[in-house]
Order: sequence, then C-alpha cells, then structure tokens
Amino acid sequence: MFDASTLEVFIASTNDLAEARRAVEEVLRDWNSRNGKSRQIMLKPIRWEEDVAPELGPGSFQAVINKQVLDDADILIAIFGKRLGSPTENSISGTVEEIERFEAAKKPILIYFSDEQFNLSEIDTKELERLREFQKSLQKRGLYRKFIDIPKFKLQLRGDLDTVLRDFEALLIPAGRALAYGYFKNFVAPTYEILDGGRVSLPDYAKPEEEPPSLRFDSFRIRIAKPVEWKDATMPALASLKKRFLAEISIGGGGRRAFRIYIPKELHERVDHAAKGGQAGQKLATLDVIDFPTPMVALYDFIEQVEQSLFRKPSTSGLRYWEQQKAAQYNSFFDTLKDYVEKKGLEGPSIEYFDYAKNDESLPS
Repeated sequence: MFDASTLEVFIASTNDLAEARRAVEEVLRDWNSRNGKSRQIMLKPIRWEEDVAPELGPGSFQAVINKQVLDDADILIAIFGKRLGSPTENSISGTVEEIERFEAAKKPILIYFSDEQFNLSEIDTKELERLREFQKSLQKRGLYRKFIDIPKFKLQLRGDLDTVLRDFEALLIPAGRALAYGYFKNFVAPTYEILDGGRVSLPDYAKPEEEPPSLRFDSFRIRIAKPVEWKDATMPALASLKKRFLAEISIGGGGRRAFRIYIPKELHERVDHAAKGGQAGQKLATLDVIDFPTPMVALYDFIEQVEQSLFRKPSTSGLRYWEQQKAAQYNSFFDTLKDYVEKKGLEGPSIEYFDYAKNDESLPS
C-alpha cells in the first residue's frame, strides 16, 4: 500500500485501432509498475466504450463523452490510422473535438499517426484526404509522432509519457494529515479538555500571592477558521483575522499550564472589565474560542516554495495537476481533523468550522 494521486489518461481514436488502444493501456500499466510508488502517481486509462454510462437527454453522444469522462481527464493520447472519424456538432470528428477541448483547457496532449501498411481495399480516399488535411494543420500548432508498428508505438509512447509527466510533481499526500494530527493533539484536544469543565482560571489577571480569578460559562465553542482559498492561508491573513476581530487571553484549568487562546474582541472587553472589577466569577452563557489553524500557513509556505522552483514557465503542463494537489492537501487537513474530533467523541456544537477569507468584513455569527 502507498499513497498516490490518480491521473486520468483519455485514449482517443477511431474504432479501427483496437490494437493500438490496448497498447496504450499496456504502456500505462508498465509506467505505474515502474514509477507509481516513487512518484506517488498512478495513471488510469479512460476509454469511452468502457467508462461512459448511457445517458438519456438532449445533446449528442460526443457531448455525453465530454461531460462524463473527457473534461475531467488529465492527459489525452490521440491515435489516428487510416480514418479521421465521423463529424460532430462542433468539429470535423469526435477525436478532433476531444483534442480541441484539451487544447483549450491547456492540458497535455500526445498525438500519433499510424504509418502501418493497409490493404488498398480498406482505404476510403475521402477519409484519407481529410486525415491528411488535419495532419497538415497540426504541423502549424504542435508536434505529433508517426509509428510503423505497435512495438515502435509503445516505445515512443513510453518515452513521451516520461517527458510529459516530469511536470506532474506530486505533493507528499500525508502532509496535510500529519499537520492536522499535530494541530488536534497540541491545540484542539487540550483546549477542549480545559474548557469542558465549564470553568477556567485567568492567570493574566492574578494579583501577587492570590489565586487567579475564574471565568465560568454554561457552554463553549471552539470555532476553527477554514481558509476559503490558498491565498487565505497566509501569515498576513492570520494577522488580519487577529487584528480585526480577536483578542488573546491566557486560560488555565485543573493545574495544567496556561493556554493562550483567542476570543472575540467584544467578549474580551466583557471578561477584562469583569476581571479587573473583581467580578470574574460571573457566568457567561457561551465562551467562544476562535482559532486559525496555523499549520495551514506552514503548508502554504512549503507549497509556495516548491511551486516557485518547479514551475518557472507559465505553459508548464503540470500546473493544473498541481492545483489539484494543493486542493487535496487542504481537504486532507480538514478531513483528518474532523476525523480525529469524531473519533475522540468531541463532535457536536462544541467544535465547529467557519469559512474565512482575508478580506472578510466580519466573522460569521
């Protein structure tokens, strides 16, 4: 077992190239065997005849293929033999439409033309001419390869895949989970334990040789900010949250060391006034503790540093995959955090999450 991200490889061709399509799958399996564990990437072949479910409704069958499998795929391998294929509503053939959609999405495409010999009786001269015209148009837009037999095709494809996949640098999948565990263990769980008694001491307000005043409450909430986007998981975003909405206090309970926590400024004013006036023993209806998961900042900084070294050219084919990986890290952090909260029986109204962007004008109530 090992963690890996799956890249979907769409195999596009006319239906007279069954052997070449099978060869693509063999090459993908070989790449997975050689590289999957070390690169943390697995290549999944996608073929419309196997992966598209019948769907009733408006639109052509090509539109169904686009919607169900093509548009979510990461790499396109297109193969042409002696036919270009039937026209669609939007292009000169289904395979060409698939290439055009990938090209528009700036996703990597590998195109191959077979130079295998065919019987003259198999040749449709009109189809062959359409194919040649399309091949000429490709000369102006990008590169393609020709192959004379299946073994040569597999060899070329293996090398081309290695070249394309250099841009697909996988993040360490467990990173988000490891950071979430540390955040749960070092902040969420101990803070919950301190607050669970309904009473905390306030060491910041202790007078010399006196017990610190206490703060009591009927219920509490640990509210954890979820950055809406990666740009909201930065140190400036964290500083903005604290400066505009929060105030820091120390709390203690049951002989544990004091914890520094953040509460809303309005609540802090009440606590500060009561403590300084000797009325800290009064009971609050709810104590809100608000926190920004600082490990997300470390994750953001790490990803930014790696990204700058990897992608120096805006045309890099792995950029879209990299964005998916960043989203995977973000999701794995919060999914893991929620999982630990549930396993420890801390779920419920006492721990909740709220979306936060650095430009928010207020905190959600």
